Amino acid sequence: MVSIEDRSAIVAYHKRGMPIPVIAKTLKLHREQVHRVFNRYQETGEVKDRHRSGRSRTARTPALREKVRHKIQRDPQRSIRKLAKEHDISHESMRQLVREDLRLVVRCLSWHDCLAVTV
Repeated sequence: MVSIEDRSAIVAYHKRGMPIPVIAKTLKLHREQVHRVFNRYQETGEVKDRHRSGRSRTARTPALREKVRHKIQRDPQRSIRKLAKEHDISHESMRQLVREDLRLVVRCLSWHDCLAVTV
């Protein structure tokens, strides 16, 4: 994936008359990537990302992330399963929210009681 800075540089270099193979070497990108970025710029007039299709997140929203963060700060002994039940989402979604979004380690005391712990 080409960064937004590289995309802007590609367009700027091309406007100055630099050929695509030279742009690719300068930015250390593949020639096809440079072609794709420039073609998209010609079609849309922009270098920013296109809108992604697909289902949006419903369980791991930023609002829920903040609520869970505050609850864990107040009571670190609260289990993942109980948090999931309180917010009406699956315990696996809650585990992912805690582990990936909040970057906390999940420690299990028993089969059913997993806690979020900072390292």
